[in-house]
Amino acid sequence: RIFSGLCDLLALPFVYAIGARLYERRTALAASLLYASTYAFLEPAREVRMYPLLTAAVAASWFCLLTVFERPTLVRGALYAACLGLSLWVHPFAAFTLLAQVVMILAWSRERKAAIGAVVSVTLAGAAAVPLLLLARHDGTGQIGWLTRPSAGALWEALLAASGTVPAILGIVLIVWSGVTIVQERQMRRVALLAWLLIPPAAAFAVSILAQPIF
Repeated sequence: RIFSGLCDLLALPFVYAIGARLYERRTALAASLLYASTYAFLEPAREVRMYPLLTAAVAASWFCLLTVFERPTLVRGALYAACLGLSLWVHPFAAFTLLAQVVMILAWSRERKAAIGAVVSVTLAGAAAVPLLLLARHDGTGQIGWLTRPSAGALWEALLAASGTVPAILGIVLIVWSGVTIVQERQMRRVALLAWLLIPPAAAFAVSILAQPIF
């Protein structure tokens, strides 16, 4: 359990750093405190499972992606590819994070040099995860075969279970506020937030409805 707890703690500075780069230090501190108080932070740290490491790797990949767009270098691109690749090896669900990051890269494609570097990093990370995907395909869906197709309210129930009522409501407010701001001010940092917040759960829900239930 010590390793799980350390991985959970490792995610916190990345959450802070992401908030500081997208907004300011006060926002970053509020985000870190809010995350540290949620079920998603507290409960997995008590179990010997892969989820805290997955959270840390995903948070690190988002931070590294922001640094690539801040100033693209070979080292930053390599770190981004390594963190994203690690997250994919920890759990296949990290592929939904990859999808969200691709959307962000496309939205920020005006920064051509950074976007090209980010695409190369994503490609390398995805290629590194191909053996794992082949193994998962070979093993089949035995471990998740008991799951049933989710209902329309499953997304809200999952959000409540992961974060609690207050953070869930704040999340809804954030979605509406970010959407209005994007339309009015064309602020691309809001695109990053919406991509992170909406695409992974929506993609998992869509796969569960259209193909194999995984949600």
